[in-house]
Amino acid sequence: MEVSTDCQGPILKLEAGARALIERPDWDQVPGLHESHAAVVAIDLRDVEFVSSVFLKSCVDLNRTLACDDRQLVLLNLPARHKRVLDMTEGAAELLVLDSEQRLHSLLPSLLAECGLEGVEQGVTDAEKCVLWS
Repeated sequence: MEVSTDCQGPILKLEAGARALIERPDWDQVPGLHESHAAVVAIDLRDVEFVSSVFLKSCVDLNRTLACDDRQLVLLNLPARHKRVLDMTEGAAELLVLDSEQRLHSLLPSLLAECGLEGVEQGVTDAEKCVLWS
């Protein structure tokens, strides 16, 4: 899986570089995933047309690994048909699935509090937040 990464403050955003995510990715090969101290790792699936249960199960496993370091995985823009696959793999209870980056932004303070990082976003201006998500 080819991935582009963008680390902005407490969020590491990953964008899949493929239309179909079938196999289990080697998360250790994703640049910045383990080196970054981002509390939230967000995988944007907006351009992905097919997501297999194997990929989604690997996301559940990654979330468990991240949780050991008080970090959280978030899936962004996962189409409804793929959410059903996530339900079948019993991953829906473990993964946070959001329909937009704006929703992630609105939940960021509570996500950071869950990770023990409340207040990390203090001092970040609205203009900087706009740049973060542009």
